Amino acid sequence: MTFGSTLKLVLLLLAGDGLVALWLTGELSLLLGTAAALLLLLGWWAEPLLARGFPSAPLLAVIPGLLAAAAILDFLFVAETLLIAAARLLLGLMLYMCWTMRTPADRWRLVILSLMAMVAAAALTTRPAYLAAFAAAGLLAIWSLALLHLEGEAPAGAALSARRDVATAGFFLGTGLLALTAFALTALFFVLLPRPGGGVALGRGGSGSVTGFTERVTLATFGRLTQDDAVVLWVTFPDGQPGGRLYWRGLALDVFDGEAWHQSDPRRFLLPHLPDGFTPVAQPRSARIFRQEILREALNTRVLFGAAWPVGLSGLPPGLTRDAGGALYLPAGHAVPLQYVALSDPAPPGQGEGNLPAAVRERHLRLPRLDPAIAALAREVTGEGATPAEAASRLEAYLSTQFTYSLDLTRPAGRGILEDFLFGRREGYCELFATALAVMLRSQGVPARLVVGYLDGAWNEYGEHLAVRQRDAHTWVEAFLVGEGWRTFDPSPRATFDAARPAPLLGAAGQYLDFVWLRWNRYVVGFSAADQFGLAFRVRARSLAWREGIGRGWDRLRAAAPLARPGLLLVLAAGAGTAGLLLWRRRQSTPTRLPGAPRVPFYLLALRRVRRAGFQKPPGLTAAEFAERVMKQGGESFAPLRELTLAYYATRFGGVRLSPDDVGRLLALARALPRRLPR
Repeated sequence: MTFGSTLKLVLLLLAGDGLVALWLTGELSLLLGTAAALLLLLGWWAEPLLARGFPSAPLLAVIPGLLAAAAILDFLFVAETLLIAAARLLLGLMLYMCWTMRTPADRWRLVILSLMAMVAAAALTTRPAYLAAFAAAGLLAIWSLALLHLEGEAPAGAALSARRDVATAGFFLGTGLLALTAFALTALFFVLLPRPGGGVALGRGGSGSVTGFTERVTLATFGRLTQDDAVVLWVTFPDGQPGGRLYWRGLALDVFDGEAWHQSDPRRFLLPHLPDGFTPVAQPRSARIFRQEILREALNTRVLFGAAWPVGLSGLPPGLTRDAGGALYLPAGHAVPLQYVALSDPAPPGQGEGNLPAAVRERHLRLPRLDPAIAALAREVTGEGATPAEAASRLEAYLSTQFTYSLDLTRPAGRGILEDFLFGRREGYCELFATALAVMLRSQGVPARLVVGYLDGAWNEYGEHLAVRQRDAHTWVEAFLVGEGWRTFDPSPRATFDAARPAPLLGAAGQYLDFVWLRWNRYVVGFSAADQFGLAFRVRARSLAWREGIGRGWDRLRAAAPLARPGLLLVLAAGAGTAGLLLWRRRQSTPTRLPGAPRVPFYLLALRRVRRAGFQKPPGLTAAEFAERVMKQGGESFAPLRELTLAYYATRFGGVRLSPDDVGRLLALARALPRRLPR
């Protein structure tokens, strides 16, 4: 392939990589992404198409203005943020340059636009697949810059575009190794670059939603409910996974109007934020505290999730609040992925205490006008003389054994939704089961409320973490029992439904992908100052351990062979002397060359010849620039220096191996250079 075709191919691949990165953000529609890919592919044949008048010159002239107008309209009416609109504008400009790059300046603009697209995509996505696109961009950018440099350094009239001996396999291998070195240095800077002290960057929003989780539960949901497999929480347990079911508590709702649940008290109470970043939430009630490290995906709710009853949080910014029902909230800001540590106590609040205050108790017993048959059914199930705890357990068992879990419901005709569930269909989803239990408990004088959040999750054996998905959204009941506090009851027979669900199609491969996703978010996207300090401490501890081990080994050597010490020193001295002698002989065998001169014999000879003619190559001047200067000042007699310079580039940077005949011819050209300026 010629140099010109190779350069064009590499530039189009770099632009295509920028397109892939923007596609990974999810901000390009299927139609827009497909059209962009097609235009990019056709860019390879842009020159013959333009020569035939497709598209026409007037249309090409107005395209930049149209792109600017489209970007303004996108920002005003479509895009959620300026960055998204700018990313789409970058895509349009990249495609335009793919079709119109005629000059070196145009090709440089395409490289800059492609790299800007990669930067924009980095701010809009946290997907692990972006790492592959970023790595490809690094390699393609190095190749593009090297080829553009050679294009710019080629002497005028050298016909570099048609040559096939410059952009060779050796060239790509050498520059690829250079890209690998650049990646290694980038990784080093990534680890060492100072970071803010943790928390969460509140920036872009609208990238996620919680299917099944809502801050207001309504029973008027009919039709087939679909389940989403997207992960919302990634959880690890540094001290070991706790036993039993895990209820990821979100929000407690205490007002029921017959069809929906909501909160009665909208107040939020500010939580303290200690200097070390810890936020105490409640006083621990037992010694069974367990810790969770949670990575929370971008959600459209400010509610924070934690197992059981969180008593403390860390890794979050100041401004956390708590409501009367125990729900925790982030400060105002857009949704982004964040990670934090939650300390939870399985013992519920109110344990070992007396009854609720009168106003709070009355609020958790209040019921709308309902069919009296509901209260009668509750009395029948609980029986005479049952304690509140016995009543709650009997109602929970009744609902979980006599009713069926289903995600496919139709609107009842002629009766209320709850009445139809209890006395008609006898099947429904978790909101109906929880509502039925809470209403029947209230009808029997037991304070109760609805809680929405998530249940359990899928354990990943590869990463040893729990993946809580949107399909795990759940609703359950908390009933207040004197002496026990707010005890959890779950009447939904969801476990049977989940057990009958078919296994994931990817199986173990899906678990491995989840593991990679978690590691990417934890150690790349979420790499924090605390991680830097921890890494520095581990490196320091390891170096101290190595130093102590070397010291102990030396001490043992000295103790075991005190008489061998002079002999050991003699051996070391002999080894050092031998190494020095070998280096000296190698240096003596290396031919002397001019400072800065390349290891190419014909070019070395040419530099010596023109130096005798009065032309000394400055260190800051490239070989091509030096050749142009010599020919301009010395005349046509120095014209062979142009061919020698091109051969030098091909040999030094392109990996071209010259035959003995070619080397002899080039040496003859070098010898033909005059040693003094013609008069």
